[in-house]
Amino acid sequence: MPDLRPLAPLLAVAVLVAGCGNDDVGAKPDLPSETPALWNPCDALDVAFVKAQFGATTTKYAGTASSPECRFAPAKDSGEPALSANYQPLQRHPRGLLEADGPARRRRRA
Repeated sequence: MPDLRPLAPLLAVAVLVAGCGNDDVGAKPDLPSETPALWNPCDALDVAFVKAQFGATTTKYAGTASSPECRFAPAKDSGEPALSANYQPLQRHPRGLLEADGPARRRRRA
């Protein structure tokens, strides 16, 4: 069995330091009274981006901090495209969104 006597002073110091803790940690911080703002896709978009990408002159509607939405609406009857951005999952495969007459049909492989 190895001689552990040289480690005795180190063990004594470790026990003394461990006993020096103070249970009084101070007052707990206050929790926020309001729900933190949700992430809004409009945070990264603006009317200049929509104009550059789609050529549409729009007005931005970003909703509120507790109810975010992201819409870019053109003037009424302008014929320009509207844009709505969100982070909700798609309810069907994106390929079906591109077809005018409904969801994509399965194709048989030969």
